[in-house]
Amino acid sequence: MRCSKAKKARNRGGVAVVLLLVFCGPWNDKNLARQQQDHAMRLTAPTFIVFIISLLCAVLTLLSVFGIVSVALPVSSFWMMTIAWGLLTAGVLFRGM
Repeated sequence: MRCSKAKKARNRGGVAVVLLLVFCGPWNDKNLARQQQDHAMRLTAPTFIVFIISLLCAVLTLLSVFGIVSVALPVSSFWMMTIAWGLLTAGVLFRGM
């Protein structure tokens, strides 16, 4: 079975389209770099007061867990550490906090 000339030309056109998509498609390195630059997450340092409050929560929790100091925490130590981490994370993600 031999291919006709029209069929060969059509196949070459399909190959050209695939190559064009591969080299110029949206997943091309240049396009990816540009998209990542446009939608990059911008992190900022938390304010000093947010950092200090988060650090105090974490230190008080650790002191209570290891029994170094008897501190009456309003919630369990797990939740206190979670609050400290969440506060610090919020300070990093949101500008001016």
